[in-house]
Amino acid sequence: MRIKEQVLSIGQVRELKKLGFDVKKHSSMCYLPYYNSSLYKIDGYTLDTIERNDSFHSIPTMSIGDIIEVLPEKIKTYSAIADKELYFYLRVTKAEVIYAPLIIDDSLSCSNEDKFINILFDTLVWCIKQKHIEL
Repeated sequence: MRIKEQVLSIGQVRELKKLGFDVKKHSSMCYLPYYNSSLYKIDGYTLDTIERNDSFHSIPTMSIGDIIEVLPEKIKTYSAIADKELYFYLRVTKAEVIYAPLIIDDSLSCSNEDKFINILFDTLVWCIKQKHIEL
């Protein structure tokens, strides 16, 4: 698996920032593209507003491991049918990321992407929007 398939893209990082998520706080990786002018583009994004060093731009990103560490281990929800609170627990496999109860008869799937990093990203965005992750 190439590095590009193991980290969030610049567009995904920007989307998380718009949601109020502090990517830097949870990041263990950075894009470090070399530049030799004041304007540089990567993945179609202009990097003139991102942190600079003498010879490169530093753009925080999150790896697969970073995202898994941030995702809540369990999500509490209320079931009107059962008239009680239920807990869904994070399950990560090579092909999917789901929240499922201990008895697997129902689950919460947050993505139907094909690339694992995109599945994790969609799950992270879903958790942020559902307020399962504090900002």
